[in-house]
Amino acid sequence: MKVLTKYWNKISTGTISLIIVLSSLLYTCQEPDPFPTTPHIEFNNLEYVEIEENGVADSLILYFDFEDGDGDLGLPSDDNYYPVHDYYIIADENTNPITISSTLPTDQYLLTPGYFKNAARAIGQNEYFRPFGDPYSAMPDYECEYFESVYINEELKDIIELADIGSEIPTGYVLDTVLVYRNPNRYNFYIDFFRKRGTEYEVLNISRPDENGCIIPFNGRFPLLDVENIGGSLEGTIKYSMPSLGFRVTIRNDEFKLRFHILDHHFNKSNIVETGDVTLDQLIR
Repeated sequence: MKVLTKYWNKISTGTISLIIVLSSLLYTCQEPDPFPTTPHIEFNNLEYVEIEENGVADSLILYFDFEDGDGDLGLPSDDNYYPVHDYYIIADENTNPITISSTLPTDQYLLTPGYFKNAARAIGQNEYFRPFGDPYSAMPDYECEYFESVYINEELKDIIELADIGSEIPTGYVLDTVLVYRNPNRYNFYIDFFRKRGTEYEVLNISRPDENGCIIPFNGRFPLLDVENIGGSLEGTIKYSMPSLGFRVTIRNDEFKLRFHILDHHFNKSNIVETGDVTLDQLIR
């Protein structure tokens, strides 16, 4: 049996700023896999690092253990292609994107940004162009969750995302804001915060701004754990750090807990895990 220990430490440049440290064991024996292919996780530890300096974020650090039978855990931070793309563009029956100044049509369709880069492929695959289940009865108010800024041509038929724009804006394109539906599979780590009130819990909307100033939750991505050995059983511990200036303001020293789960590369959902009830003072490292 070959045992491989791998350490990983990186700051992600994706949709959320993370610090993740990975320690894992890879088994490449010829004997049957000891774990199922749906990932299993367990809570390990929780720490709070408080920085006594103005403008410097504190960190809540979650450690959790994982097991996976086929090792297909992790997503590259820069992978924004179907089916793990950030968002679908909502369009009308003529495949025209719905801009912020438009009237919301009755018939709505989902288009991935890739539709505009490869229209023939898009039309041939229902996942790229399909009726949408009317999530909005009216055009929502402007929020980062619902709208995305892009460059769009005058015919509303071609879109260039901001990340793809060069030093010069192509002729005939203008900056506009289109209605979008965020892809629920764009992350592989999902976490919720709950504050204890008596015997009940209330959801805490703890989040942080991204590079565009949009407020986003602490859901995010951890990286591919072992690209060369996908298919073998994998286990280890992930350290997931969540920096924020708002922990003391939002949580204060109330009791709270975390609830989290992960997805593998085939979108198999792990078990859902909760921490115990804790306070920030109890977690100070």
